[in-house]
Amino acid sequence: MDKSNLNRRMKSGAGSFYWIAGISIIHTGIFIFFGPVVVFVVGLGITYVLDIVALDFAHLMPNSALLIRGAGVFLDLIVTGTFVAFGYFATRRQRWAFIAGMILYGLDTLLVILDKNYFGLAFHLFFLCFLFDGLMSLNQLRNNESPGKPELFPPKDIHF
Repeated sequence: MDKSNLNRRMKSGAGSFYWIAGISIIHTGIFIFFGPVVVFVVGLGITYVLDIVALDFAHLMPNSALLIRGAGVFLDLIVTGTFVAFGYFATRRQRWAFIAGMILYGLDTLLVILDKNYFGLAFHLFFLCFLFDGLMSLNQLRNNESPGKPELFPPKDIHF
């Protein structure tokens, strides 16, 4: 596969982090204004859980409701900001960003499974495939750029 196509696929995979974060923020905004009436299937399950928990605590402590809901939104911004950071570093060809982001999004997939949200599961798997394709494209790009790169573990016949 040529370098430009690999680069496009790598950036497309990295861009998935931005989509995940953006849709999650939109869902949080809708949740704030309309409550838990609309559930997105693509965003992060953890932000939905944080929104529900904040809403429940706000009902228990109405005098502090605004502060509690604000804390929930703040936590949502931290979580989605983390995914934006993964997108930023993955676009700059940082393998760790793809791996860490896929692990966290995989863990988020477990929340979707526990909620029995099968449409959400399908979209989580869809985005995980894009992230994986981005990682594999990045690996191929790196292999093509440095064919003589030393192995991670040296052969056994070399003694130090």
